[in-house]
Amino acid sequence: GTPNGAAPTDKHLAKKWSSLGPRAYSLCVAPSGVRILRDRHGIKMTRPRRIIQAETAGKDCPTSSFFSNPHKPLCVDLDGTLLSTDVLWESLMLLLKTKPLTLLLIPIWLWKGKAYLKQQLALHVQLAPPILPYHQHVLNFLRKEHASGRPIILATASDQLVAQSIAQYLGIFSRVFASDGQVNLSGVRKARALESCFGTQGFHYIGDAVVDLPVWKAADIAMLTKPSSRLARALDSPSKEVWSLSAPAPTVRDVGRAMRLHQWAKNILLFVPLVMAHKISQIGLLGQL
Repeated sequence: GTPNGAAPTDKHLAKKWSSLGPRAYSLCVAPSGVRILRDRHGIKMTRPRRIIQAETAGKDCPTSSFFSNPHKPLCVDLDGTLLSTDVLWESLMLLLKTKPLTLLLIPIWLWKGKAYLKQQLALHVQLAPPILPYHQHVLNFLRKEHASGRPIILATASDQLVAQSIAQYLGIFSRVFASDGQVNLSGVRKARALESCFGTQGFHYIGDAVVDLPVWKAADIAMLTKPSSRLARALDSPSKEVWSLSAPAPTVRDVGRAMRLHQWAKNILLFVPLVMAHKISQIGLLGQL
């Protein structure tokens, strides 16, 4: 720390950093906009005493200049990483709402494999990319990297129909890797697909869960949107550069967006004709909405 609890200056940070030896820390910009020197895990909860904060940098995420290899393709997961939800569950809920009897086919689809299940769901219901809940700090980071000319790759275990529709909507992806009805592209399969295209250590990867470990290990830089001590231990390697890309504290607006209150308002409008006709108590009519 510094005298009187004041924020450390760049000179103080440089002195502190150099005294800890090479590769002990990495410089990044936290979602809160505070420049932070982190250990190689990049995770506050693992070694909180070794986190050093500096002056506000006026930015909300890392930029290419912070990375050792800023021009390598940046690959990002979809479920739980770019999105705060899971496409599979979103599809199941939409199927329940629009085609409830089709749910009887799910055991048959699942018997043919998880990739087949995802493909059938994508064929029966179409998720609307504009209303999906995105992690805004991740999306902002991807857009900045895309604007700098860096290739942005969507690598997801979701079905390719859903992945392509989201990629087309966002307009920042150079390529899409996704499940195809036969291969469920997660874990080791995803790692092999990216390695075969970009080579070992030939890409950076943003993920959020234990299933992403094989991909992080194959990547040059691993970025975690949900850092934990368990993931830190699994990725503990002197040669592995690990970054935290965790979300800032949610605001009331963020909670409202996640709950999609605007969709609730639209659904309430469905009851207006019944109210105006004084038939709201007729249950049979409610079932036709």
